Order: sequence, then C-alpha cells, then structure tokens
Amino acid sequence: MADACVKEVILENFMSYEYARIPLKTGLNIIAGPNGAGKSSIVLAMAVALGQTYTERSRRLRDLIRRGKDVARVTVVFDNKPDNGKRPIPFSRKDELRISRYLKADGSYWFQMDFKTVDKMEVVYWLSKLGVNPNNLLIIMHQNMIEAFSQISPQERLALVEEAAGLHQYRERIVEARQSLGKIVSEEESVAQLLSRSEETLGYWKEQYEKLKLRRQLQQQLDSLRVELAWARYLKQSRSVEGVRAKISEKRAEIEKRKLRLKRSGEEVERANEAMRAAWKQLEDAFLELSVSERSLGRVETSEQAGSRDRLKEAITAVEKDRGEVESLKSGFFSKQTELIDSSIKKALIEFRVELLERELRQLERKLSEAEEVLKQLEEGASKLGPMVETDRSPDEALDDIKFVSVRMAGLGELSDEVERMYFNYLETMEELKERAKKLAENKAAAMTELQERTRLWKGKIRALVRELTKTYREVLSDVDAKGEVRIIDLEDPEEAGLQLLVGYRGSSPTILDPFTQSGGERTTATMSFLLALQQHIKSPIRVVDEFDIHLDPLNRERMMARFLDIMRRAAGQTVFVTPRRIVGVEEGANIIVVQNVAGASRADEVV
Repeated sequence: MADACVKEVILENFMSYEYARIPLKTGLNIIAGPNGAGKSSIVLAMAVALGQTYTERSRRLRDLIRRGKDVARVTVVFDNKPDNGKRPIPFSRKDELRISRYLKADGSYWFQMDFKTVDKMEVVYWLSKLGVNPNNLLIIMHQNMIEAFSQISPQERLALVEEAAGLHQYRERIVEARQSLGKIVSEEESVAQLLSRSEETLGYWKEQYEKLKLRRQLQQQLDSLRVELAWARYLKQSRSVEGVRAKISEKRAEIEKRKLRLKRSGEEVERANEAMRAAWKQLEDAFLELSVSERSLGRVETSEQAGSRDRLKEAITAVEKDRGEVESLKSGFFSKQTELIDSSIKKALIEFRVELLERELRQLERKLSEAEEVLKQLEEGASKLGPMVETDRSPDEALDDIKFVSVRMAGLGELSDEVERMYFNYLETMEELKERAKKLAENKAAAMTELQERTRLWKGKIRALVRELTKTYREVLSDVDAKGEVRIIDLEDPEEAGLQLLVGYRGSSPTILDPFTQSGGERTTATMSFLLALQQHIKSPIRVVDEFDIHLDPLNRERMMARFLDIMRRAAGQTVFVTPRRIVGVEEGANIIVVQNVAGASRADEVV
C-alpha cells in the first residue's frame, strides 16, 4: 500500500500570500526562488497546519496573518485515493484528507479536519497514525535547523533519529516497561510499608484479641461458677430443708413419745386420785367410827350403872383402836395425796414439755415453709442460669472463685466484640497484602525480564542502525574529502544513551561534532552527510528540508547537492526541498515549484 503523501498545500492570507495552491507529488519536490520570494512560508504553512510546536514558540501565530487581514487559513491536503483497493489513510473514507488551521488576529486559532472542528491533540494523534511527527526536525527542517541539529545534546539527537527511523516504539516500550516496573516497585514499597504498619497494628489487635479470648474464657468460667454458686446455694438450702424436716420428724416422734408418757401419767394421776378418794373414804369412815367410839366412851363415862368400868375400858380401847386406825388411814391418805400431787406434777410437767415441743414443732414447720419457699426461689433462679450442677463445694468456695475470676477480668479492661472483627479484618488484610507482595515480586521479576528483553531488542536495533548509518555517513563524507563515524554512547542506559557525530577533514582524525571545533560549513557538511545517510531509514511518508546549504562553500555545495538529490530521488515517500539556487539537471523525476514575489504578494507556479 502506498504511503500517505501531501497532494496540495493551500495558503490563504498567510504571510506574503493572499491565496496560493502549491501542488506536490510523491517523490522529490523542489521549491525554488530568490530570497524573500516566500519559499520558506510554504514550509512554515505546512508546519503550522500540521500543528508543529516549534512554529508556535518561535513566532506568534497572529504575526503570520497577512498584513491588513483578520484571519488566515493554511491547509494540507493528503491524497487518499485507493491503491490496490486500500487507502493510504485507513481512518478516512474520502479520497482526500484535509487538515486546516485558522489563525485570527486576536491570537485565537482552531483546527479542522475534513471541515469538522477538532482540537490539536486529535490532529497530532491522527498524524502519528500516519507516522508523521511535525515536531521532529528531521521531518520538517526549517532554515538554520541544520545548525541546530549539530548543537543539540546526544540524547536529543538519538531521540530524533529513533523517531524518524521508526525505532521510537522500542524506546517507548522500554519506557513503558520501566514505568510498569517503577509502578510495581513503588507498589511493592507501598505494600511493604503497609505490611510493616499492618504487622504492628495486627500485633496490637492480636494482643487485644488474645485478651478478648481470655476474657471470654473467664466469662464462661464466671458463668459456670455463677451456675455452680446458684446450685450450691440450692443444694445447701436443700440440705437445710432436709435438716428441718428431720428435726420436725424428731419433734413429732418426741411429741408422740411424750404424749404416750402423758397418757400413762394421766392414768397414774387417775389411779392416785382414786386411791386418794378411797383413802379419804376409809378415813371418813374411820373418823365416823372414832366419833361413834368417842360418843360411846362418853356415855360410858357418864353412866352410873354397875359394871361400867369394864365397859369403859372396852370403850377406851375401842376409841384408841379407832384413833389408831384414823391415824393410820390419815397417814395413808396423806401418802395417797402426795402420790396424787406427784403424779399431777409429773403430768403437768409432761404436758408443759409437750406444749413446748408442739410450739417448737410449729416453729420448725414455719421455718420449713420459709426454707422450702427459699429453696423454690433458689431452684427457679438456678434453673434460669443453667441445668442442675452437682457440686460438693460450698457457696463460699464458689463465691471466692467468682471474686478471683472477676478480678482477673477487671484487669483485662473493657473489650468489645469489635476487637475480634478488627483482628480478623487485619489478619485478612495481612494475608491479602502478603499475597499481593508475592504477586508483586512475581510481577517485578517478570517486568525486569521484560525490561531486559526490550532493552536488548532496542540496543540491537540501535546498533544495527548505527552500523548502517556509519557506513553511508562515511561514503557521503568521502565525497568532500572527509571521514567520520556515528557513535552511540551510554547504550547500557536508555535514558542517558545518545548519538554523537564525529568528523575529520583533510586527513585529520575524526573528532566529536560541536560548535567549538568545526566551522559552520564543516558542521553543516557533517550534519547533511548524516542526514543523507539517514534518509533511507526515515519512516515518515513526508520530509521537508529548507535551505540546508547556506554555509557550504561552492565546491562542497555542489557535491552535497548532487548526493542529496540522488538520494532523495531514490528515497521512498515524499520530499519537499527548498533552495534559493537554480537546480540544473533534476527536471526529470522531480516536481519543481518556482516561487516569486510580485507587487508584495507571493505566488507559486509549477514547472511543467
């Protein structure tokens, strides 16, 4: 497929041009004419239309508008007719691609692409797709840029050559690889810092989590102890209830025993009472008999009848006998009475003891009721805390353990469940960071390998280019009785790598090209020799060179011009060459444009 080439350049109110259409062709285009005719304006118009930054920095854009006019327009028309069914500019479906730039006297400007307004970045982007970078002075070289190229740094020179030769993508890939590696290294450092900080933070949360786990264990132990305490109190109260019940049983048995004794004692009192009544009856009878005997004795004593002495004696004996009987019965009565009293006292004592026992029984029954109520409450409370726990320990022992565990828990401080979440979050973060660090290490190794491979490929391409450039450079220099070398420096460091030109004239050893060693003509000759050597490697479809031969002496000018024209005629793509001198013998195969200035206005005519 053919390269995209400029079909036409149109200037409207631009510098010395009112309106001009400059037709260009594939191959060599020569723009000739006297100084001041407006040749360089065509080059400048192409640069402005294509968005070259150099023109914007060196001259104010509004100064390029023709005097007396408010707006200017420059247009570059690319030929996009299909070649073997394919268009040179694949992103456009038209036979022509027009890029225009409008300049206004107020300093504003804008671009159009196929009559549609676009921004500069879009123009630059689409031109890059065609391999055209207007900011590369090897693509569009204004007047005096030959000298500028000889004075720029080796690093800048190499960058321009790389881009012109289409090798910039190799360096760009290195830059991309370095940036990628830099990002990985930066991220690796960030991850390492995060790991370090996370380890410290994780250590803190781990310590807090260990405390939380211990607190939970202690809490479980405390809960168990509280359950044990509750059931220990229940069991203690249960034993107390059983003790009261046992006492009640004992009291009831004792009461029954006492009541049995009371019954026997009552029977004894009854028997003693019966015996006393019987003794009293006998005593009454004895008193009655004594009374009868005493009355009989009285009658006998007062009787005057004979024989009364015997009767008196009998009566006295009877009285004494009855008196003895009375005394005996009285003693028996008193004895029975004493027995009754003793039995009654004994009975009373038994009754009092029974009453006391019954009172104690009632107290025990009340105590049992209260104890059973307490036991019920304790059972209910303990059941709420947990199932039945059989324990031999006393409540005081469990309580002592509770106090001990509570003190340990208080020493741990307040710890919420948030601690666990934070710990596992940081633990997960740590694992993710470690995995990320591992992945970054793998990516870093891969990126370093990729960087080394890209650097190796770039160095190989640069070395090959420099070898070919040196060969052609020496051939061109030999035409002017000179010798030289193209040297690459600091190739091991893509950021510091540069391109040096060495040249030696009239048998002298080649030295580095710089403003202090060679004359202006010598620098121009060496630079042009290098540029000619570079032409066969330039990938841009268009090249523009404006008056490279200003500082050359007549002999070298003729030699360099002949070499230049020979190379340019054979070079691929499109070349626009501007010169104030008449070119002889190049009419064949070249498109010649003659520029003149008539009455203050420039005009360009194609030589047919």
